[in-house]
Amino acid sequence: QGCILLFSLAMALFFFAFLPTTLVGFFKDYINHPLALSALEGLTKIAILILYLALISNMSDIKRVFMYHGAEHKTIFCYEHGEELTVENVRKYTRFHPRCGTSFLVIVLLLSILVSSMVSWDNLWMRVGLKVLCLPIIMSLSYECIKFAGRHDNLFTRILSAPGLWTQRLTTREPDDSMIEVGIAAFKAVITDNPEEQHQQITAYIAKYLNDYSLGVEGMSHEELIDKLYTEMAEFSFLTPYLFASDVRTGGWFPPKSGSRPHSTLSM
Repeated sequence: QGCILLFSLAMALFFFAFLPTTLVGFFKDYINHPLALSALEGLTKIAILILYLALISNMSDIKRVFMYHGAEHKTIFCYEHGEELTVENVRKYTRFHPRCGTSFLVIVLLLSILVSSMVSWDNLWMRVGLKVLCLPIIMSLSYECIKFAGRHDNLFTRILSAPGLWTQRLTTREPDDSMIEVGIAAFKAVITDNPEEQHQQITAYIAKYLNDYSLGVEGMSHEELIDKLYTEMAEFSFLTPYLFASDVRTGGWFPPKSGSRPHSTLSM
């Protein structure tokens, strides 16, 4: 797992840091303004991202993942509008959500154009290194933009959200009713206030999936496999140590205003 993580990180740095900077570097003799170079670099990153998403969206397994992604967005919209979480209610909502991780990623790329314009083009490796060091700043600003767009509905936030919503046409698909049911069940598990009930619900879903597809691992009992999968899911998040802390609420919800539903900080 560690090797896969390192390989993924290396690929991300290559395609979104080293490669765009290298390609745009060939135009330094023709384009002198650093902001113009950074804009071209940012557009190259976005083109790579769009091409990648367009290619994988045609894979059958990924297409199903994107359909579940759409079910998640619809479910969250239904909840935020205060309606009962039923298939009929959820189905009517849009699959495009302004606080999606896709929108966050697009804003990161757009903000990187502004931040990168302040980094020198004199040395390729120094520029790549400084951009990596600037990532926490860019991601923090992007998160605040996403959160702001989720709390306000005006011309500025609609313009801010537009690129991410357009990109979601690639990362989401219209789900079928069975996928909406899964989205509703998963959402209810997230918002429960009882950690033990949350554990029971998630393990029940895992057990049902294993039974439905007759899945198993040689040398491991059914119960052991369920516990192992649950543990792997929990350890996927760096927030794991805080999930069941008494002073921390899970699910990423802002405190609700009087008479209104809470709003999620980020929809993945």
